[in-house]
Amino acid sequence: MLAGLSGAMGADAQKQYDALKADGDFHRGQDGRWWGMVKTQKAWDLPVTTPCTQNPGIVWVPTGRPPAGILAVTPEMLSKLAYGATKLPPPTVKLSPAADKQTVNLPTYITFDRPLQPVSVTASLTYSGVNIAASTLAVPVSLRIDAGTNYASPASCTYNFAKSGSGYQVDSSGADCNITYQRSSRGGTYPLTAQVTWKVTWTPSSNPYGAPANPLPNGLTGGTPQDVVVKEIQTIVTG
Repeated sequence: MLAGLSGAMGADAQKQYDALKADGDFHRGQDGRWWGMVKTQKAWDLPVTTPCTQNPGIVWVPTGRPPAGILAVTPEMLSKLAYGATKLPPPTVKLSPAADKQTVNLPTYITFDRPLQPVSVTASLTYSGVNIAASTLAVPVSLRIDAGTNYASPASCTYNFAKSGSGYQVDSSGADCNITYQRSSRGGTYPLTAQVTWKVTWTPSSNPYGAPANPLPNGLTGGTPQDVVVKEIQTIVTG
């Protein structure tokens, strides 16, 4: 167990054991806890995380009197755990006309079958009467649509989400930007893609809607491309 916590083996593990036993016989009968450093890739490889300088191994921490150099757990640390565990859903947009019924020179309207819901995650620590928590909240703020071809004008549009019930919705039918294909897909398809930008914040509590709302890096989610079939309608004008 000692070797497993410290990463030491053989003579190094024996040396650690001897040093810990000499320190008050493992602090037998004293008020405190043994602590070991644990790093997880999700929590510590994030770009917003301060590098960990804690030495590996186990250390004795007296109750209420942490020794110098021991990194105390803070809500900000827990916010990084919550951020790393936040899973955002990929967007699936609804097209009008449908993906297999697109027509040259007709605008493509975008919406969702149902509003996108905010995503929240709480990380908490409760130990020896101490309660610490942090919560993240991700809210969709914008949607970018790319036509998948240069034979469209415009070839991309960006829309802001609007509050809709408990979630957020985009409906481009009244927008001044809607993708319009100008050339048929000629028996093939165009890969239309959608990408959602999420605004992410964290609060130092178990309430993701609490205050203060501290910023975290935005989240981005992209859906699977939709194969769009674009056809031409031939019109005969007679005088």
